[in-house]
Amino acid sequence: MVAVTERGVTFEAGEVQKSVGMLYQTIQRATQGLVDPGSIISKEEYLKRLCNHYRSMFPLSSVVVCAVEHRISGEYYHIRHEQRSTVFGHTRRTDVYIIGRQLGTVFTILGDGGYKNWRYSGWFERNGTTLKFL
Repeated sequence: MVAVTERGVTFEAGEVQKSVGMLYQTIQRATQGLVDPGSIISKEEYLKRLCNHYRSMFPLSSVVVCAVEHRISGEYYHIRHEQRSTVFGHTRRTDVYIIGRQLGTVFTILGDGGYKNWRYSGWFERNGTTLKFL
């Protein structure tokens, strides 16, 4: 079997598999030791730390940190974090919202209401996956 690339380069199927395998091994060697397994934290822990960080910076405001689809209405200050997730430069988006008091802001997560994908702190009323800030 012959594979022809977009640029017209021709490979035998066996050559492609061998090249991919060699590339994988090269990447493994190059990245070995770059990340200390003890320094890897879960997404849940990352969101918790991020929420606590912004809460300490803005103690008179509420904070929401979310890593999945959501809706927000009202007044707020938005910060977009891009967390590096691979050695290839891929990132994971995390949205942070700083919400003042008595602005009528409503935040809804589009998914389950567990702590794995979002964190929040401050003055609010929670109804399922919706937070109404006071």
